[in-house]
Amino acid sequence: GLYLITDSLAELIDKGSFTGIQALRKGSVLVSGQEGIVSYKLSYDGWKSSSVNTSLQYSHSFTNYNNNTFFLCNKGVFRINNRADKINSIPLHTDELLYKLLKVEQDLLLIGSQQIYRYDRNEEIFHPLPEGHRSELLSNSDMILPASNGNFWILQNSGDFLSRVLYTSNLDEPTATYAAFPVLPYLGDVVDMAFADSVLFLTGKDKISLFDLHSLKGVTDLISIKRLESEAADDMLSFQISGLYLQRLPEPLFRYRIGPGNTTWSGWSSNRNYKVSGLKHGKYSIDVQAMDLYGRVSEAPQMPFSIAPPFYLAWYAYVIYGLLILAGLFLFQKWNLLSSHRAVLRIEEKMELRFKNLTAEKEQSDKLVAEILPEETANQIKNKGKAKWDKYERATVLFSDIQGFTKIAEEMNPEKLIDELDTFFFHFDSVVEKYNIEKIKTIGDAYMAAGGIPYKNSTNPVEVVMAALEMQCYMQQLKSSRAEIWDLRIGIHTGPVIAGVVGHKKISYDLWGDTVNTASRMESSGTPGRINISGITYSMVKDYFLCEYRGKLPVKYKGNIDMYYVNGLRPELSVDLKEIPNRRFFLKLQLLRLGDLEDKVFNDILSQLPEALYFHTLEYAKKEYMQSFLLCRSEGIEQEDRLLVRSAALMQFTGLIHEYSNFENRSAVLCREILPHFDYSESQIDQICNLILATKKPFHPNNRLEKILIDARMEFIGKPDYTDQMKLLFKELKEAGSKINGQQFKKQQQELLFGFEFYTLAAQRMREVSGSDQMSTLDLERWI
Repeated sequence: GLYLITDSLAELIDKGSFTGIQALRKGSVLVSGQEGIVSYKLSYDGWKSSSVNTSLQYSHSFTNYNNNTFFLCNKGVFRINNRADKINSIPLHTDELLYKLLKVEQDLLLIGSQQIYRYDRNEEIFHPLPEGHRSELLSNSDMILPASNGNFWILQNSGDFLSRVLYTSNLDEPTATYAAFPVLPYLGDVVDMAFADSVLFLTGKDKISLFDLHSLKGVTDLISIKRLESEAADDMLSFQISGLYLQRLPEPLFRYRIGPGNTTWSGWSSNRNYKVSGLKHGKYSIDVQAMDLYGRVSEAPQMPFSIAPPFYLAWYAYVIYGLLILAGLFLFQKWNLLSSHRAVLRIEEKMELRFKNLTAEKEQSDKLVAEILPEETANQIKNKGKAKWDKYERATVLFSDIQGFTKIAEEMNPEKLIDELDTFFFHFDSVVEKYNIEKIKTIGDAYMAAGGIPYKNSTNPVEVVMAALEMQCYMQQLKSSRAEIWDLRIGIHTGPVIAGVVGHKKISYDLWGDTVNTASRMESSGTPGRINISGITYSMVKDYFLCEYRGKLPVKYKGNIDMYYVNGLRPELSVDLKEIPNRRFFLKLQLLRLGDLEDKVFNDILSQLPEALYFHTLEYAKKEYMQSFLLCRSEGIEQEDRLLVRSAALMQFTGLIHEYSNFENRSAVLCREILPHFDYSESQIDQICNLILATKKPFHPNNRLEKILIDARMEFIGKPDYTDQMKLLFKELKEAGSKINGQQFKKQQQELLFGFEFYTLAAQRMREVSGSDQMSTLDLERWI
């Protein structure tokens, strides 16, 4: 029948079987059935019907397009105007079966059994639609409905009540992603759908249903997990996740975690099967969560499970072990009583021989561990039996690879091949050791090294690139004398890595992280004989090397990464343009290394200053360090001398962690212990120590640098908070055990103010309060 549905009420308009319906305007609809085309209009006493055309029976696929209504029947395609008083046949020269009319975006499409046609409004005829993904999609679709934001709802009836609704953003691209929504089986075949205000209405043969996006809640279908019997290794456990089977594209995502004590979830994955190995015996539980295509996350069901101990750890095994031990002790005691005299001599001889062997083995083992592991890691293994993992925020990873090595290995004698590789890698080892770079490993013809580990530093990008240049230079020198020498590709990238030891019997030191993968991509994307670096590394070394931009490299999850070729040292940093670093290069590098020294002093040394230091605090040390920088810049000090002054200002108060009086002497001792690790020369260390000792009172500066450092240290006497600082200094002296009284302290400070004048013009200009004013203010203070 024909019904009018208002809210939840359905009013019968007319009985019968109808195959199509179209609203012309308010209060007027056009229907088709056995009686042909019939018009229904609403009048004051109800709906009245009038025949429009009795010959066009069982018409269907009514579609409003261009202010007209188009429909199909067994006689072809027809068009009727909105007044329902004029019906025109649309010419179509084909004998194929016509299925339906679809309005897609601005086009009216006719779906036939063999082809799809598009209506031309100017010629008023249908033309065949070119073959493509859209024609294939439309052939398999019963309805296409525009949604919001340029998306489409697509209805597909596949028979046997397996109808589904697709939600897609592109009708033309074969690779366009889409989401599929299963239609409830009790609807029957879906014959119509409509979309309004985020609600999709689905009309079936039996019922009408709706899909309301507003009603989505923060929960999804329940999921479950079960343990599977595994035929793999004994320590391999398999679990299977059940639930969300109706969601097909995109597939639901799952994540899991193994407890107890683990609060970190795994990454999201569509894999329903999870395998875990390496768990020790004991009681565990596995939690699983699912996320459907709407982003809703399910509750986390938990399944407890346990792993039985192996037979040699079972309770009865310990009983047997105990009995064996007791039996062994009894036999040993019996044997000892019978041959104690001879056993003592034999044991002494064996112990002496064993001690010698163990000593030799330990020396050999320590030497071997030191050669394959970093010193700090080797010490951790020797002292604790294992080494911890460390994360390094900035490390530079180098990969090198021989071009065409596979073909070379097939053609060359194996012994000669290994001798050649050993020669190259031996030289590479000496290069990386020269630049404080850690060799990680070699795999076949590949050589991997990293700077910035195990000791963190800021200079590792420059040092690694310098090492790469020396490696390429070495290969080029060999190639000039030996034609069969191979070409070398080198790739470099800088970023965070995790470093540590893996393995128990055959341990090895290795790196993990995206930085390693990207460095490997840099190498594989490079050119034989060239050094290929990433954009990140380039940003850190561009002031030291001439680089050539070569394009972008697509990297998964990171987008496109810029790549550069390193052509050599900058001319101003090389000796006679021969790719040999000059003094200016090393000075520039040492200024960069000053930042590493700064981190060590402020974060590791001065952070341990005693709490009883109220004046000589970490903040005071930072102020003096900054003041030394400002004075050097204002006085036009050269870079090398500026390095000496700033290093002395940085190390000046380190001696306070050991002693208070004459702490400058102790600071000089610490300079000789610490600065060699930051590549300071003996001459530089001597000058820095002399600068520190020159700040001891009374002041007798011998050169301009000593004057700058003294001015930086005495900056506080020209500040408005001078008296407050003196309160802290007096309190500090008393805590340190000084016998000075208040009047003596005041007199001492007034003499200092009277006799001291800043040596540099920059310090004099930066002085905010004169010495006489400070003396007057100090004289008025009654806190002493």
